[in-house]
Formats: sequence, C-alpha cells, structure tokens
Amino acid sequence: IDGQTGEELTYGRLLKLSIGLALELKKFGVKKGDVITILSQNNWKYLLTVISGFYIGAKINLPNPDCTTEELKHILSICQPALIFGSAQILDKIVEFGPKTVITFDETTSTGTTNFDKLLEPHGDNDAFNPTETDIKSVALITTSSENRGLPKCVLWTHSALRLSLVSAGLPTFTGMNEKESTIGHSPFFDIFGNTIALACVYYGTKLVVLENFTLENFLRIIHIYKITKLFTDPQILHYIEKSSLLEVYDTSSVNDLLCVCTIINKDLEEVVKRRLNLKSVRHIYGKIGGTAAVTISPKNCDKIGTIGKIVTGHQIKVCDFKTGNLLAANQIGELRIKGDGVMEGYLGDHSPPFDSDGFLKTGDLGYFDKDEFFYTVDVDRIKDVIHYEGHRISPAELENILIQHPDVKDVGVTGIPDEKAGEVAMAFIVRQPKKNVTEKEFVRYVDEMVSEEKRLHGGIDGQSGEEINYGKLLQLSVKLAIELKKLGVKKGEIITIISQNSWKYIITTIASLYVGASVNLLNPDYTTKEFEHFFTLCKPTLIFCSAKVLDKIFKLQDLIPENIITFDKAPSPQAKYFDELLEDCSGNEDLELVDVNPKEDIALVLTSSGTTGMPKYVLITHSSFRVSLMCARLETVGDMNEKDTTLGYLPFFHVFGALVSISTVLHGTKLIILEKFVPEIFLKAICSYKVTKLFAVPQILQFLAKSPLLDRYDISSITDMITSTAPAGKDLEELVKTRLKNMCVRQSYGMTEVCGPITLAPKTNTKAGSTGKVLPGLQLKVCHTENGQALPSNQVGEIRIMGETVMKGYLGSDESVFDEEGFFKSGDLGYYDEEEFFYIVSRLKDIIKYKGFQVSPVELENILMQHPAVKEAAVIGIPDERAGEVPLAFIVKHPEKNVTEDKLVRYLNERISVQKRLYGGVKFVDEIPKNSTGKVLRGKLKELL
Repeated sequence: IDGQTGEELTYGRLLKLSIGLALELKKFGVKKGDVITILSQNNWKYLLTVISGFYIGAKINLPNPDCTTEELKHILSICQPALIFGSAQILDKIVEFGPKTVITFDETTSTGTTNFDKLLEPHGDNDAFNPTETDIKSVALITTSSENRGLPKCVLWTHSALRLSLVSAGLPTFTGMNEKESTIGHSPFFDIFGNTIALACVYYGTKLVVLENFTLENFLRIIHIYKITKLFTDPQILHYIEKSSLLEVYDTSSVNDLLCVCTIINKDLEEVVKRRLNLKSVRHIYGKIGGTAAVTISPKNCDKIGTIGKIVTGHQIKVCDFKTGNLLAANQIGELRIKGDGVMEGYLGDHSPPFDSDGFLKTGDLGYFDKDEFFYTVDVDRIKDVIHYEGHRISPAELENILIQHPDVKDVGVTGIPDEKAGEVAMAFIVRQPKKNVTEKEFVRYVDEMVSEEKRLHGGIDGQSGEEINYGKLLQLSVKLAIELKKLGVKKGEIITIISQNSWKYIITTIASLYVGASVNLLNPDYTTKEFEHFFTLCKPTLIFCSAKVLDKIFKLQDLIPENIITFDKAPSPQAKYFDELLEDCSGNEDLELVDVNPKEDIALVLTSSGTTGMPKYVLITHSSFRVSLMCARLETVGDMNEKDTTLGYLPFFHVFGALVSISTVLHGTKLIILEKFVPEIFLKAICSYKVTKLFAVPQILQFLAKSPLLDRYDISSITDMITSTAPAGKDLEELVKTRLKNMCVRQSYGMTEVCGPITLAPKTNTKAGSTGKVLPGLQLKVCHTENGQALPSNQVGEIRIMGETVMKGYLGSDESVFDEEGFFKSGDLGYYDEEEFFYIVSRLKDIIKYKGFQVSPVELENILMQHPAVKEAAVIGIPDERAGEVPLAFIVKHPEKNVTEDKLVRYLNERISVQKRLYGGVKFVDEIPKNSTGKVLRGKLKELL
C-alpha cells in the first residue's frame, strides 16, 4: 500500500509485474552477473525492480539517493551498472557519468530515459518465463556503507545471506512475519535492514504500507488507519514517540510488537515508550550496518531492559579485547566480532575487509554478554570515537543518553577534543528546545551529578538553536560583510547571487550587497543544474552565496560560475569559502563608504518570475520600486508592521513575498522568527512559543489552517492579522479560516514579482470575503478588454493592468513588450472591481477555459471542489474538444482516508455551478498537483500528464 496515496498492489499482481519487468530487462541485454543500480526513495516500484533483477541473476546495487555527486560517481565507477532505475530528480546527479540506459520511476522523463510504467505494459509470454539459476554463494545485493570518514564502500551480500534473513524473519522466535501482520516500510530500502524487512513482507504475505519520506504525523496516521501490528523503528523515532503530543491524536493500540533496529537506546527511553504504546517490551535487533544482517534479537516479553537479545541461528559472536584481540568472558566489555551466513562477503574493489584471522568480522562496536548469553551494546560503530581521558575509555553514547533525558535538550552529540594534560576530554554539542535558556554550565552540572569524574564534560558545551541577533548586531555584521565584498572586488552594478534556504545570513548578505551598489539575484535552491545554467548565462554573477547543498549542482557549471563561492554553512570543498570566516577577516575598525545609486535606474533586485507557463524570467526591480514597497509595509492601512509585532519568516526569501517580509522587519523593527521551510508542527510551535502577532501566508497555508487537526493542539490566538497573497483564495476558504480562528483578521492581497510585491490589499477595517482589497498608494490600475484593450467599468471581467512606483523596469535579456501604449504593465491576470473599488481576481488570462464562447475560470471551480471533504487538492485545466472548443478537466488529490469516485465529484460540482462551467472533461485522480515554490499550480505540467 502506498502510504501517501492509498494505492494498493496485491502480491499476485506484484508477481505478474515482476515477471514482466524481468522479461523487459532481458530485452535490454541485462545478463547474469550484470549490475542494476536503483536510486530512489521507498516505493513499490523499488521492490519490484529488486525482485525482477534477482529473477535474471543480476546484482542489485542500492546506493543512498542522498549521496553527493562525488559519492555516486565513486560508487558507479566501482559497480559499473548495466542500467539505472530511479526518480528523475535524483538521476539528474548522474547525467554526466551514468550508464546509457536510465529508467525513471516517475512520469517525468528526459532525453535518453525510459518511463518505468511503459515497461510494465501487458506481456503475453509471462507463463513461459524461467528464472535464471544462480549459485547461492554469488552476490545478490550491493549496498553502501555509511562511512563517517571518506567515500562509502560497496558491501557485497550473497543470496545465501539474504535467504537466511528471509527464512529467519518467519520464525516465531525471530520477527514472526506472516499474512496476519501489517507493518510500515519507512526504513530506507537502500539499507540492508529496510530492504530485507520489505522483501520479508513479500515472502510471507505481510501487509506492507510503504512510506517514501518519514514524518511522525504520517507514521502515526498510517498506524491509525491500517491498524499496524508490527513496527520496525530506530532510536530517533522512539525519541519522537517519547516526547510528541501527537500520540494523543492517533490510535496506536493495534501495535503489539515493536523492534528497534541497529542502535542502542537507554533504559529510561525504553520504559517511556513501553508505557506510551502500552507494550510489554521493546525488542531490539542488532546487526552491523554495512556488515551483517540481523545477528541478535531480543525475545518477546523479555524482562531484560537494554539487551539486544540472543544470537540468531546461523551466527557466532565473540567479544574481544579491541587492542590485543584476546577473547573476553561474560560481563567484560570488548569489540563484538561476528561470523556466519548473514555476514557480508566483503567490499567490492577493496581487498582488505575487516575480518580477523578466524574469519570473524570486526564490527568496531563495543559490547558484552551476560551469564544468560544475552548481549548488550555499549557504543555502536564507535570504537574509533571512544574518548581516551587519562587512560580511561569514555563512551560518547553513554553521555548522549544522559543528556537527551534533560527536558531542555532537543538533540545532542558528544565527541572528544585534544587536551595537553588528559589526552582527550569530552565535549557535548547540544540543540536546545525552542525558548529554553539553560546555560552551558547548567548542562555540565547536570552530567556531573550522574557520572564519575573521568566521564564529565571537561570539554564543555556548544549550544545551538534559538539563536538571537538584535538589529544593532545585524547592522554591524552587514557593514563588515559589505567591507569584505569590496575587498573581493565587487563593484556597483555587478550581480551577487544568493542560493539558499532561509537564514539570518541570507538577510545580512542582501543588505550588505545593497550597501555596495550590487544587484541582488535571489534563486530557488531547488532549481536543477539546467535551470541554474539558464540563469547564470543571463545574469553572469560576480559572487555567489549559497548553502553547501547546492554546490554539487553549480560546480557542474564551471564555465559560468564566478571565482568566489561563499557558503553559509561549512562545505567540504576548497573551491568555496565559509561565510563565518569571511566575517572574521574583517577587523571591524574599517569605515564603510556607501555607494550612491540612481533609485529610478539602478537595479536593486533581480528576481525570477513564477514560471507557471515555462522557464522563469528575470525581473528587474529598481531601488525606487523596492523602497516604496518596503515603506508601504509600515503604513497602518497596509502592512502596519512595527516594533511591537512578531512574524514568521518561513516563506522562501528568494520569492518577492518572502524577501519583502524579511527586509521589512529589519526596516521597521519587527521581531522575525526564521524557519528554513514550512513544516506543520514546527510552524505551529513557533507561533505558540513566540506569540506571533502577524502572519503572512499563501492559499496552501489557509487550507492547512482551515482543515488540519494539529491546530487543536496549539494556541495560536496571538495572531491578530493575517495577509495572504501569491494566488487568490476562495471566499469559502477565507470564511472557514475566519470561523476557526475567531480573533484573526484575514486579509487577501493581490501581488506579483513584476510589481515588487503587493498591488492591492484588503484594509483591516473593511474587508470583503473573496476580495483582494483596494489599490495601494503609488499605483494605478485599470481593467481592460482582453481583445481590444479598452478600459472596462466596474463588475466587468478583463485583464488587470498596473502603472506606478513599484512596477519593474523590465525583464533581463528580453525585448518582449509587456507594457501598453499608456505605460501600464499587462499582468495577464483576469479580474474586476466593484462599485466600492474592491478588486477580485478571477484567473490567469492564459488559464481561462473557452467553452462554446463562454469564459470559465479554473480557480472558481477549484475553490468549489476544495470544499468537498474528500478533496485534499484540486486543479482544473481546459482540454481540447471538437464541438465546444475546450472543456474543464479536474485533477484531484484525495485525502488518504477518504473515498470518492470521479462521478460523485462531477455531480458535486455540477449542482453548484451553471451549465457552461461543468466538468465535461471529467476528473482525474493524481498523487500530487505540480506547483512552483510558492504554491502556484503549474498547469503546463498537468497538461503533460495527459
């Protein structure tokens, strides 16, 4: 079962499809012993490909899809795959060095790739298929090790090792998998544990709900809906279960067996989890990641807290002194060494695997066994991380387990740092819970009270999270950065590009760039290499500031990127300089001479248009336009931003809406809480914790606020004013939000990048549901006939055209005329105004559906469909029709727990609209609606689905 869409696939169907795919693989020329690589998140197609590969004797290579381009290049050079399966977005990383045959799991394809679904078209010769015979000692899987240092290794697993894991999974003394059980496939399928759990479900007929990306709410929702009986988790999930209030929302009583895989947990955490899930025991599975499958498991209802259990059939374990290699007796801590059928064969291309003279794998894990032969781990995969303090060996995990119990600690890591006298001392890196102000000294005392002297945090604490910067400090840092920009040779009129998620460094960089007269180009970090190539070719940046995550993509464009690349976070590349080190280079005693600019002519911002109908364009915003938009934010009749307000900076700073909000807070002294991106729980927690008063939103956030059950768990009554923009929100949705959040003033705004933000805004004292308000100061609007361009009176729909201070100078590198003869910008948006000069947005001119001479707005139909309880998302487009010209077709994403047919939705809409607006094109159910970074529907992408 697909955990996101609810799509179901029986094992009989899986068998049929896997045979069909195996036949196609043979047609591609895949032979026994060839390597097939899969680069993808979890999905049913992943499992199907693994099984089909086994049928024809291929070796299946499973790299982590989050590997860097350098890591993937290394892995593929060793494995030499005959073909690669994966998602289109991930396959973009290997376009330059991957094999010729590439098959994409999603519907997006590009030149040289094949769509997976086309390979699964019915085959008539399935019954004649014969699997390829293979030696049981031959290689079945090639996974990658999770190396903390250096490039990953390719781990070889034989059919024998895989078979042992699958057979053991059905034993009542092991995991007891059978057709009555149900579990969640959230552990990565590229990991040996996640893969064997999923394959064991197929082998024993266990119901498997596949989860592509883990979030706690999705995890608990699936348990609730599908009555999950068996859970395979890791310590991080147990910490979520320990602390999250979401457990009170979802029914998890169906779970009767919980197994924690891979890593140790402390006794206190285990007890809390047992109590919260009403379990008699939490069981543990131990295996060496990248070295063995499961080699120990704790039995059901075991009363030994913290044990990883007893040895699984087919294995031997010994405990050795990790210096001498001598065998140790019960209750003596040493290195765990393992031998047996479930142990890896070795490393591909590496002839020095870590086996001792007796053939036991040296795991690098510390542990021991008791008199009953139950095993315990002390520190997993971290012999090299053990801290050597004055001859004592200190376990980082022991200290981490103590610190994580502190109520103010969100996350923690402990490491050793050099010390002249002691050799090494323990230092803790701590992420505090939001709004917690516990000092480093208090954390040190907390640990001191619980451990012996040698284990204390003599290296101290590095605290993170909740970092605050006042505006005085912001001024100081922005001046220092501007001085450094000048030293790097940045001159007036040159372009500085920022490619990053939201952060305070983003804001400082924008301000510092304006100080020196540079134009600031803000780009979406999720753009592909091809899109970056398009933008860099146009703007030719002098300097790039970015997050380390985008380096792989932009380093492919060596001919287009500048010499100076600066990362906001530390990057493992000599070609990039670290932002913090750049600021350290400035003494702070130098004077900054601001660069004079011509406000009407000089460019302040180079932004990208929404790109809903093609490649985004570069929008040129002058200093004058930017300044007027920022000043309007202060006016009581407009944004009313002031030093008494608190707002959230979660909208992307690279978008005009997010950029204006972030810089306006600096200009007007408003407290800004920065979130890297929108995550529902973090979003609500931030509002609750920081008492946010003003919220800037997009229609998708309104949908969330109107429908999400999460709101019932948080107090967000501090919000008194909400302004929504980027796309029109329906009247019904606006009223739903107002009803649910009783004290909130919900105001719609109409704006666009080409006008540097807002154009109209509903006043606080006089709002009309569904209206985007009145024209802002400094702007003129007219509504024009779409064919002859004549101005229209009130209540007549036409194209909105804008003239005024904030309108862009034009598009970079484009001679396209987007202004009429009077100088008004032709927006391409359809709308009208009423007798009181309140404006209403109908749709994009290009999106209007022309049915028998009538103009049908897709937005109107979408707003009605969104009111149906089974509809999570809706988007409407026009499709060609011989008799009518065009007819409306709706793409629908259903709520996972709701069932509704196409016919029912058609009838639902038809009962609420006139005849010409009905869904004559029908309804198509999809997994997701394609959107840009601010939530605007990409209707061109929807048409491609047809």
